[in-house]
Amino acid sequence: MAYTYNDFVTAANNAGLMDSFDTNDLDYAKKYPEYGLSLVSLKRDLNNAQTNEQKLLATEAINQLRKNYGSYWTGDAGDRSYAASYGSKINDTMDKIAGYGSYDSKYGDQIAEAQKSVSGYGPYSSAYGSQIKDLTGSIGSYGPYASAYKDQIDKTQKSISDYGPFKYSDESTYKKLLDAVTNQKAFSYDPETDELFSTYRKAYNREGDRAAANALAQAASATGGRVSSFAQQAAQQAANYYAGQLADKVPELRGQRYNEFVNDFNMLLQKLGVSTTDRNTEYGQYQDRLAQLQQNLQNLLTLDQTDYGRYNDRYTQLLNSLAALQGQDQVEYGRYQDTYNRLKDNLNTLLSLDQTDYGRWTDQYNMLQQVLANYQNQDKTDYQRYLDMVNAEYQRDRDAVADAEKELQNAITIYQLTGQATGALKDLLAAAGLISGGDAGGGGGGGGGGYGGVSKELQDQANEIAASVAQNFASGYSKDAAKDYVASHAAATSNGNANVNRSISGSPTATMSQNMGGQTANQAAAQAAAAKYQADGQKKTVGTSSSSSSSSKSSGSSKASGTFVGGKAK
Repeated sequence: MAYTYNDFVTAANNAGLMDSFDTNDLDYAKKYPEYGLSLVSLKRDLNNAQTNEQKLLATEAINQLRKNYGSYWTGDAGDRSYAASYGSKINDTMDKIAGYGSYDSKYGDQIAEAQKSVSGYGPYSSAYGSQIKDLTGSIGSYGPYASAYKDQIDKTQKSISDYGPFKYSDESTYKKLLDAVTNQKAFSYDPETDELFSTYRKAYNREGDRAAANALAQAASATGGRVSSFAQQAAQQAANYYAGQLADKVPELRGQRYNEFVNDFNMLLQKLGVSTTDRNTEYGQYQDRLAQLQQNLQNLLTLDQTDYGRYNDRYTQLLNSLAALQGQDQVEYGRYQDTYNRLKDNLNTLLSLDQTDYGRWTDQYNMLQQVLANYQNQDKTDYQRYLDMVNAEYQRDRDAVADAEKELQNAITIYQLTGQATGALKDLLAAAGLISGGDAGGGGGGGGGGYGGVSKELQDQANEIAASVAQNFASGYSKDAAKDYVASHAAATSNGNANVNRSISGSPTATMSQNMGGQTANQAAAQAAAAKYQADGQKKTVGTSSSSSSSSKSSGSSKASGTFVGGKAK
């Protein structure tokens, strides 16, 4: 939402901060209400800051906001101010940017007219639409080709596929004859296996034996019945004759058996020839039937192809007619598109001219933005120098606080170890009126007022020691009584009318010798309270009283607590 100056005034009044705004802030809040509202929030943060660090961060945030709007910067809590050297230039440039206005095109009317012509041109309407639609419908519904010969073709193809391979009716006889011929062994003759040769051998052996016996008998009769070598020789010759006659029969018998082998093979070939002729006759009949089926199928396929050609010609004619109409329609659409493109080109030309003018307008605006950026960058440099100065001052302040804390801490440590108040602790005790500037030994700076920047915890620790010093004056009394004494003694000292000298033994019940010159009523009340506490015999050490608000301090504070005897803690 957009904020107004009244929103700023309401927020500032509600926060109780309206009087903290100077005229420069109010002027900027009128021009930029969001600036004023942001400044209200940051000023509230500054007022609520508890530490120096928080104050510095809030101040820096305020300076950054003012710098962003070309205003001035202020130091911590407004006690330092820094006027931006480029503030007026930044303001003038921002005014020019704010008053630059919006772009006003000189081609607006022409562009609007051209856009109207383009948007109102309307879709293309074809003069051939209905004819194209009819032809497209006819083509879509033309349907697939349906053959008038399909059943006959299927039946003939099935007959051919079922015809099967050729099978001879007497295939077994043919195979046996063919096997006998192709596996016929070569002719061989063995007389020992020839029965006719065996018959001849028996006959010739018998005749040879008889001839040998006759020859042997005749020879023996010639020699008076004795068998001579000549007789034996004659008998052997007779036997050999018949043996030779048997051997002469072997070639004769072999020739006879070979003739028989040839005659048997020729007869086998003749039978195979007869079977082959019969088989070939049956195979020819098989081939003739198959060829007739194949011719019938070819005739049917030819008739079917002729019908399909007529079907396809009609479909092609429909496609050609559609293509002719579509071509003419495309010509008409091209003319329509050319007219539309001319309108679009005219519009684009006007838009291009307008874009050029807008570019020049934008360039001038960007130049102003660049000038503003240059001023702001230089302004940022000046701000950084100022910020460095503020940070240096702040660091010096922090160093001074750190030195004071360190000095006080060292003095506390010395007191805890020796019971002697020196340096910063001595100054603090002297400022409280517990000791005079020359008591307790050691030296120090100018009073406790110079240590206001130290931490609360360290201040509390120093106060604990101050209470312990008071207890050292009245050993064995409660911390509250000692603190009452510190307060009353400090008040009395501020009037310059107290002079207290005390000597205390190491025992909480020992005699206290007091010489109190010019003590006030408050001092007397504190001493009376201490005496009563001692009389009650209720000795308490520092840090044990439930009424002490500092009993829960840090370990450093606890070390400063305890009963002091002879000036040292035990």
